[in-house]
Amino acid sequence: MSKSFIDACLTGEAHPGDIDDWVDAWHDSQPGSEAVSLDQFLGFTESEAARWARNPSSLSRIIEGRQLAEKRA
Repeated sequence: MSKSFIDACLTGEAHPGDIDDWVDAWHDSQPGSEAVSLDQFLGFTESEAARWARNPSSLSRIIEGRQLAEKRA
């Protein structure tokens, strides 16, 4: 699988506002999207996916949380 949306955000290759393009790419079966769920394609954990589904505006906080986790690792 290619880089996920979350990974692309963490490296600066994508921004939170790009998520609709990534969802469209998954629906269009772009390379790297075949045989994976949307959550996997986007790079969400199960809890992040549920959080984003309930409140799409939480996306920036999800990404910020991942950035903090990477800094601690």
